[in-house]
Amino acid sequence: MGKIKRSFKLGVVVVCVALLLAGCTGKRELEDLGFVVAVGIDRDAAGEFTLTNQIFIAPSRFGPEGEKKTPFWVVTAHGKTVMDAARNMRSRSAAFISWHQARLYVIGEELAAGGMLEVIDFLVRNREVRKSAYMVIAKGMARDYLTISPEAETSIATETRRMIDNFEDWGGTVPLRMGEFLTNIYTPRTVTVFPLLGAGTPEPVIKTTGEAAQKLETGVVPEVLGSAVIQDERLHGVLSVAETRGYLLVQPKQRSRIPLVFSCPEEPERSITLELFEIKSRPKVVTLTPAPVFRITIQAKASLLEDDCSRELNPESLEQMEEMAAVTARQHVLAAWEKSQKIGADVLGLCRQLKAFYPGTWQQYQADWPQKLAQVALEVDVKVHITTTGTVSSGFAAEKTKNAPAGKR
Repeated sequence: MGKIKRSFKLGVVVVCVALLLAGCTGKRELEDLGFVVAVGIDRDAAGEFTLTNQIFIAPSRFGPEGEKKTPFWVVTAHGKTVMDAARNMRSRSAAFISWHQARLYVIGEELAAGGMLEVIDFLVRNREVRKSAYMVIAKGMARDYLTISPEAETSIATETRRMIDNFEDWGGTVPLRMGEFLTNIYTPRTVTVFPLLGAGTPEPVIKTTGEAAQKLETGVVPEVLGSAVIQDERLHGVLSVAETRGYLLVQPKQRSRIPLVFSCPEEPERSITLELFEIKSRPKVVTLTPAPVFRITIQAKASLLEDDCSRELNPESLEQMEEMAAVTARQHVLAAWEKSQKIGADVLGLCRQLKAFYPGTWQQYQADWPQKLAQVALEVDVKVHITTTGTVSSGFAAEKTKNAPAGKR
């Protein structure tokens, strides 16, 4: 019995020592780590991959002056594959690079147009990649975008993510998580819509204080340009802001509220802004011969956000406003469809109707569906019902205009 007890105690000691050693061997101090917060991937003229990482370095590494220095730095490496470039990047960094905190992946436009198969393979295999990270397409080179100095945040990664979320509220783009994209690529002909980013030049700032006006220098700033269409791992084209809203009207699950802006009747310089909600979109096949004809019926409620018109807000004007909103929404959807036909990518997902209800016909069209899109016709019916106006008569702006002298209206 005594031997059994001694053996048990010895076993407990061995297990505890093993656990302690296991914890210590993998330990790294914060000062030794470099956390990747944003990743840019491009392909150069020679066909090699260019990997650009924005890395956070703990300020304590810089000593007493560390708090005065920016904790982010950008490093670039090249390789025959993305993983090869990632390995080469370690040779240029004194800090141990950790990918776990990367929240933004930027794909260069040229790489996306040529195909992203190697990039996808890297994202799927790398166990450190966070699948909840945002993915975007950048006009030009991803590296050029990551070197932009952010205006409102310390990191271009944080600023970009907040810009996308902000512009999503205006129906101008669609946030995309990496996990959603990696799921879509396993289904042929599936379209994935990415946010499209670029570098814009802000309006020059004029300093008027002092003896004379002075033009202050301004650099480039990040901006959201709309959306990019990816199908079968390749960039097919881009959607403008209006075309993106058309896509969202047909795919309401992507965005629960969508704004619409259109001119006042007989006053093109003034505008009306509605916010659509409870959007219901129903696509269906009208006929299959001689070519498929689809009809999309959209119904939505709306809230009046702005009424800059100088006429009374009454049942008649509200009805007219609903009709104009329906016309604007229809124009957005048709614009998205025309772009789909032009780039050969079924952005609106009409092929799902053929797959579900006419599988035999879909078998005939499947092989060359991108080319067949040019022959497909689309009808769009939209009904908008304004449920919230915020006022019971004309708004403050209309009253102000009505009471102003004729020369100041």
